[in-house]
Amino acid sequence: MTALNIEERMKALHIQGLTITTIKNKKIFQSEQYGVRNKHDQFPVMGNTMFNVCSISKLLTTVLACKLIDEQLLQLDKWSQHGQYPLIHPQPHSPLDNY
Repeated sequence: MTALNIEERMKALHIQGLTITTIKNKKIFQSEQYGVRNKHDQFPVMGNTMFNVCSISKLLTTVLACKLIDEQLLQLDKWSQHGQYPLIHPQPHSPLDNY
């Protein structure tokens, strides 16, 4: 199997445009844009191009919940008196602040 570069993968997956951003020490370390904003106008993707996040929020919410469960800050097997999942020992900062 041959490794594909980003443009080849985009073409194979029918992706018009994307931005790949690397975060390091809570700051943008590197950001690269590829392709066009949409297939009709052919304007290039730029650093300020907004994308529709579609269902990615479900993935991010799941990752956050798993992280909170792993750090024993959230217990899904117990309900609070208000019918919500309780956070255990709430902290002033998010566990994701370390990333």
